[in-house]
Amino acid sequence: MVTCQADATGAIEGLDRWIKNLSEMTEKKLVDMATEVQQGMQVEGTPAPEFPPPWLSPISSEPPSWDSAQQRTQFFATNGFGKGIPTTRTGTYINGWSVTSIPGGAELANRTGYAVEVGGDPISGWQSMIHRGRWPHILDVLSKVITDYFNR
Repeated sequence: MVTCQADATGAIEGLDRWIKNLSEMTEKKLVDMATEVQQGMQVEGTPAPEFPPPWLSPISSEPPSWDSAQQRTQFFATNGFGKGIPTTRTGTYINGWSVTSIPGGAELANRTGYAVEVGGDPISGWQSMIHRGRWPHILDVLSKVITDYFNR
C-alpha cells in the first residue's frame, strides 16, 4: 500500500507572511510617493500679477476672469489684492500639507479651507483662475511622481 499526504499549512503560512510583507512594502512605497507629492505641492506660487499691468492704460485693461463675485469684491476692496489692505503670505497653505500612513496605503491632505482653490481639485481638475499657472496643481504633481516612479 502506498499513501501520499500533502499538508499545505506551511505553504499557506509562508504565503500569509509574504502577503503581509508585500502589503507593508507597498504601504511604505505609497507613503514615500505621497511625501514626494507633498514636497511638490509645497512649492510657493508666484505673486499675483499687478492689475492693471503698468504697460496697459487703465482704459484698455480688463480685469482677470473671476471665480466668484466674492473674489471680485475682495480684489477691488483691497485695491488689487493687497495694494490697499496689505496681505502677507503666512505659509498656512504650504505647511498645511500632511502625509499619514493608513492601512494599506497613505493619505495626502491639506485641510486648509482654501486648499482646493490654490492647489486644485484632484477629482474635477478645477483650480481657481487667479492661481492657475502660478501654484502647482495637484494632478500635475501626482502625474509627475507616478511617471517618475515607473520610469525608475
